This record gives sequence, C-alpha cells and structure tokens, in this order.
Amino acid sequence: MSRRLLVGVLLIGLHAFVGVTLIPDLALGPFGSVLAWAYLALSAVLMRYGVLVRGKGNALLAWSGLLAMGIFSSLSIFSLLRAFVLAVASLAGWVSARFEQGSAYAVIVAVVAVTLFGLLNARRTARVVARDIALRNLPAELEGFSIVQLSDIHVGPTIKRGYIDAIVKRANGLSPDLIVITGDLVDGSVADLRDDIAPLAQLSARHGVYVVTGNHEYYSGADSWIAAFERLNMKVLLNRHVLLAHGKRSINPTCL
Repeated sequence: MSRRLLVGVLLIGLHAFVGVTLIPDLALGPFGSVLAWAYLALSAVLMRYGVLVRGKGNALLAWSGLLAMGIFSSLSIFSLLRAFVLAVASLAGWVSARFEQGSAYAVIVAVVAVTLFGLLNARRTARVVARDIALRNLPAELEGFSIVQLSDIHVGPTIKRGYIDAIVKRANGLSPDLIVITGDLVDGSVADLRDDIAPLAQLSARHGVYVVTGNHEYYSGADSWIAAFERLNMKVLLNRHVLLAHGKRSINPTCL
C-alpha cells in the first residue's frame, strides 16, 4: 500500500470514527445528523486538497483546507479521549445517557475553544521567545552573542506581505548579531510570491542573514528560491558552512 493511499484510508477512518462515536450522542435529530455527516465528508475532502494550494492559488480553498485540518485535529483527539473515558466509565458502571450526551457536547465546546485560540494565535505577529544557550568554554568575546531564528513562516495563500513586514520590524527591533531562517519560508513559486517576501530584504543584523532550505522550498522550486534569497541579501547555506569574525574570535553559526 502506498503512503498516499495509507494516509487517505487513515483519514477516512478517523472521520468515520468521529461520526460513529460522536454524532449519535449529540441527539441532533435526523436533519442535524445528516448535516454533521456532510460536514465530516467535506472535512475529509478539504484536508486532502486544500493544503495543496500554493503561491497565489485559491485563498479560500487554502484557508478552508487548513482550517478543516486544525478543527479535525482537535476533534479527533478529543473524540479519542472521550471514547477512552467512556470505556473506563462503562467498566466502572458510571455511564448514563446523560453522561454520554454531556461528554459529546463537551468535545464540541473544547474543539471550538481550541480552534478560536489557534486562529487568534496564528494571525498575530510571531511573538519573541527568548532562550539563553549555555556553552562550555565560551570565549568572553562571544558572551551575549544574539541570534534571531525565524522558521516555518510558509509565505503563500494565507501568509502575505503585511505579515512578513511585521516580522521584519520585530526582528530588526531586537538588534541581533545574526539572523537565521531555518527552512519552510515559502509555499509557492518565486513568480507568485516575489512581492510578498520583498520585506525580507530589510532584515538587518551585525553579521547578516543566513537561510537554509526546507522541504517546502523544494516543493516550490529550490534553485529559483535560492537565487531569490540571495537577491534579498540573504546568504544561503547549501552544503557549506561559514566562519564569522566577532571581535577577536570566530564563530560558526551552523554549529550553534
């Protein structure tokens, strides 16, 4: 069985599990149950195809696919947890129709809450998470050397120029010694996303900006993106390393 077919079977199976274990206990009535099953069928389709949209592709399909994936991730996890709780409660003789219905609605409430939190968190400018890295025998000249790491931004149908501009301003505001971008920066071709990534040319650090390619760059034409990154004053590390002179010491950022 191919990996793609296996993923498809697993996806359909999980949707079926959620429907069989959750929908009857929600007591939605015939019409409501049909709508619930229709949503699960639509979710399976959107998750399969919506996430494949790249570049300037259909933004509505991209948003729908990603949102369906987020909703169903929570829905499947909470449904599995609920099934486990019901199984344990059944063995202990605690299960009642009221408990089954209440736990089913608790799953829906939890999914809605997690989804709303995820949407709000995803749309705000990426927050700064500070990490102190302790290195043995670190030369005094390198004490306090600061690095801003950006990763998995996925510029594409749902992440646009305004978001990138906000990230650039936030990164520059930290006055770092070095900025590194560690893959999956884009989801689409250079022709589609050239304007959206343009603000990255304004990234500024004492020792410059370095980038490595991730799998999504290869989905979208890695050679073209490597050239585009270089035009934006970002140095691409492709099967190589660099030594940076910092005071009287040198540092290899690929080893940090």
